[in-house]
Amino acid sequence: MVLILMGLVVLCVLTATRVTSAVRENLLVTVTLNDEVSQSDAAKMQSILKTEPYVRDVELIPADQVLQEQIEAIGSDPEEFIGFNPYFTELEMSMEPDYANSDSLEWIIKDIKTKY
Repeated sequence: MVLILMGLVVLCVLTATRVTSAVRENLLVTVTLNDEVSQSDAAKMQSILKTEPYVRDVELIPADQVLQEQIEAIGSDPEEFIGFNPYFTELEMSMEPDYANSDSLEWIIKDIKTKY
């Protein structure tokens, strides 16, 4: 009985470790840029962010693509009744697992805000 109980505890710990690791490896942070940032500036920002130690990869998503994704998600085009694209260009960063915790994310956000 004790061996079964110990086996269950070890199984739970291993499963929790694997789930935590999977979440850390798949964490995405989206940086929404305002409309004053040009496409070339966004591309420069993307290339600079790729060199940061906490970033695994950065994908530049233009405002038109964000609009198309939202049209697919909500089923209607907000541009039809608003008259303009309400979405902005985004940078989607996948984080390194070592930096995927709340205190690291806080200083990463501050770092990005001060640099850009």
